[in-house]
Amino acid sequence: MRLLNTATKRLEQYFDPNVPPYAILSHRWQGREITIEDMNAAYTCQDIRFAKINAFCNEAAALGVRWAWVDTCCIDRSNSSALSEAINSMFAWYSNAVLCLAFLSDVESDTASLRKSEWFERGWTLQELIASRRIAFYNSQWKHIGTKESLREALADITGIDEGILAGDDPTERSIAQRMAWAARRKTTRIEDRAYSLLGLFDISLPMIYGEGNKAFLRLQEEILRRSDDHSIFAWRHIDLEDTQSLENPSTPCGLLASSPAAFADCENVIQTPAVPGSHGYAMTNRGLSIHLPTIPYSMRTYLALLDCTEDTVPTGRLGILLERFSVRWYGRVRRDQRDREIINSKRLDGSKCIMRRILVKQRIADKSTDIGYGFWLRGLDRVGFQMDKSGSAQIFSRDPESPYSQDLPFVRIPDGLYGTAGVGFIPLQSRINPQCRVYCIKVGFDDVFCPACLLGNAQYLRGQPKASTHRTHPESSTTPGVQGREILFKNSWITYTETPKFEHNDNFCVLKGSGVWEVPFLDVQVSISLQNLPESLHGKTPFPRWWTVDILDSKPSSQKKDETIRGNYADTDSAACQEVTRTKASAKL
Repeated sequence: MRLLNTATKRLEQYFDPNVPPYAILSHRWQGREITIEDMNAAYTCQDIRFAKINAFCNEAAALGVRWAWVDTCCIDRSNSSALSEAINSMFAWYSNAVLCLAFLSDVESDTASLRKSEWFERGWTLQELIASRRIAFYNSQWKHIGTKESLREALADITGIDEGILAGDDPTERSIAQRMAWAARRKTTRIEDRAYSLLGLFDISLPMIYGEGNKAFLRLQEEILRRSDDHSIFAWRHIDLEDTQSLENPSTPCGLLASSPAAFADCENVIQTPAVPGSHGYAMTNRGLSIHLPTIPYSMRTYLALLDCTEDTVPTGRLGILLERFSVRWYGRVRRDQRDREIINSKRLDGSKCIMRRILVKQRIADKSTDIGYGFWLRGLDRVGFQMDKSGSAQIFSRDPESPYSQDLPFVRIPDGLYGTAGVGFIPLQSRINPQCRVYCIKVGFDDVFCPACLLGNAQYLRGQPKASTHRTHPESSTTPGVQGREILFKNSWITYTETPKFEHNDNFCVLKGSGVWEVPFLDVQVSISLQNLPESLHGKTPFPRWWTVDILDSKPSSQKKDETIRGNYADTDSAACQEVTRTKASAKL
C-alpha cells in the first residue's frame, strides 16, 4: 500500500501488518487528476491540480495524522494486477483508515446545499461512506461542515441508507436487495465500475476486466449467488431503456439476474424471510440458473414464483416475480400489464394451486416473446356434422370487450392475469343424424391452472355447470354485449379444477378439457382442442401467430372407434402443468 507523507508529500510503500495509521480522501474526480507518475515529477507541487492533495495532506497533518492515501496518486493504474488488488482492497482500506476526509467540491456553504452535491451520486463514494468509521466533511473551501455522526440523519435521508448502517452496523446484515438499492441511483464513468464499486458491500473479490460492460454486474451477482441463499437478489424490477447504462428491455423475457443496480431502485424495504419448508438451494450451472420455487398460476404459461423475501410493510407476505414457461423446465422473467412482481399474503394462499417447481433460466434468452394468443380461435362450427337451423346465425361474445368476436377476427379473448370463461356462443345448430338434438351453447375458457376447456350443451348450461364446484374463480364479466341476461353468460363455474385431459358428458352436454381430440357421442362428431398456426388469411389481423383452436371434425367410422373417448396430448401446452398440479396435490406451506 502506497502512502503519502503529509509533510513531504512523497510516496512510500508499506505492507501488512506494518501499515502505519493513515487518513484517506473521499472525493469526486474532476478532469485529469494527479497520478502516481505526476508525483515523481519535480514540478508537481506547483501544478494547480495538486491543490486538492496539498490541502488534504495539510488538513490530515493538522489533525495529527502523518500518512495519507489518495486514490488518484497512490495506485499504479498502468499495472493491471496492482489496479485489481487496489479495487478489491478498497473497502478494507477505507474501513481501516483512522479518518476519512470527504471533500465536497460543489458545496459552497454549510449543510444547506449538502443534498445537491454530486458526491452522493457517484458509485465509488457509496462504499467510502459506509466503510469509513469516521468521516469529516469539507466544502469547496476546505471548511469543516460536519461529521458522519453529526450529519447521520441528513445522510440517511439523502442516500436512503438506514441510520444503523451509518452508525456502524455490518452491511451484510441487510438483504442483498437493500444493499443494491443504495447504489441504484449512483453512476460511474465506466460501466464496469458500477459492479466493481460494490465488491466491498458484498464481501466479494473479482478480477477486473475493463471492456466487459454490463457483464461485470452479472459476474458480481453470480459470485454473490455462490456465497448467499438470499432470494432478494431476484426482487428487482424491470427498468426503462432511458437508463443508458442498462440493457434491460421490459418488453422481452430475460433471466433472473438484473443488468444494472438501477433495477433495485425501489428495494430499500425488501427483507429476507425464512425459507419455505422443503425448499432447495440454487446454483449456476452450464444450463443456466437452477432453482426450486413455489409457484402459483398467473396467466397462460405464466406463473408467480414466490421468493423467500418480502417488504417490511408486509412481514407475513411473500414477494413473487412473474416467470413465463417456454418448455417443461425452461422459464424466463417477464412483465405483464406493467407488473413484474407483487406481494402475496402467505395466510391467504390457496395451497391447492401452489406447488414447488424446479426452474431453469438462462440469463441470455433468445427472443421468446409470447406468440400465443390468450384465447381461442373457433372454427368448423357449421362445417362438419352440423347445419344451421332456420333460427338464424350464431352469436359469439368475447370476454375481453376490447377484442370482440367477428367474422374477420374469429377469436374470443380473456385479459391477461384472469382465468375462466373466454367466450360464449349462441349457435342455432342441429345434428344431421339427430335433428332433435340442438346445440345452442358453446363455452371456451381456461381453468385455474390455465388448461383449455370447452363446453357444448343446450341453453341451460349458459347459466352454470352440470356439477357444482367450490373452486375460486375471478370476478365475472358484466360488460359483454348481446342477449338479455348477459351478466351471467361468463360465469366460470362450469370449469372445474380436475385432472386433464378430461371428458364429461351425458345426452345433452359435454365438457372437454386439455389438449386432444374427443369423440362426442350425442353429436356423433369429434371435437379437437389444440394449438394451431393461423392461416395466411388471418396474418396481420392479430399479433399472435398461434391460438388455441376449438375445431369440429367428422366423427371416425365406427370400425375405427376405440373404447376410450380421450386422445390427450400434453405437448407444448399448459396441460402438462395441470397434470403436475394434480399429481402433486400438496403445496408448499408458506
